[in-house]
Amino acid sequence: MVTGISLKLIPKTSSLAFRLTVWYIVILGLITALAGAFLYQGYRKGLMSEFDGHLSEIAEDAVEFKQRRSVTWEEAMSRAEARHPNESPVLLAVVLGGKAENADKPEVHRTDQVQENVLIFSGDVYRRADKRDWDRPLYVTVPGNGLARTSLRVAFFPVRGNTIIQVAVPLDRINGELRRLALIMALAGLILLSLASLGGVFIIRKALR
Repeated sequence: MVTGISLKLIPKTSSLAFRLTVWYIVILGLITALAGAFLYQGYRKGLMSEFDGHLSEIAEDAVEFKQRRSVTWEEAMSRAEARHPNESPVLLAVVLGGKAENADKPEVHRTDQVQENVLIFSGDVYRRADKRDWDRPLYVTVPGNGLARTSLRVAFFPVRGNTIIQVAVPLDRINGELRRLALIMALAGLILLSLASLGGVFIIRKALR
């Protein structure tokens, strides 16, 4: 008798109610995951677009200081960095020279906070950047290299005279916001899936009865 009672308490995995419940949870989970992925990518795209706009503003300030105040690139970039303390930008002015092969050994102007040979890229990168225009710059993401906890977003803005303004800004804030969003979405998704699953199980069983 004890054995018979215990067997009745075990759910019948082959029953119609069980199969419908499993399919309901799987489909609901997939829909929730897809919706979360679209939301995450849309939010990330918006953040990066706003972030890239800040990079352009920093580069514009450096060029403006250089042209209007007749100062050196080092002074112009230092002033541009000081104008945007929240972004913690790192600027370099890379002069390629008149020939394409000079991209392999460019003349680099840097501020005091940037050590030599830091954030220097290959000649191929600078040649690709030189073929772009201001509104469509080249972007790369590199490790922090001691300048950021996670990674750096680097933009290359070509200026007249074979000069490229290189702006690097840490992605720490962006990555932190995305991690928080992913955590909130995961928790919310689990709660939503749990509540919806309980409701679905109740409805399915009631309908089958």
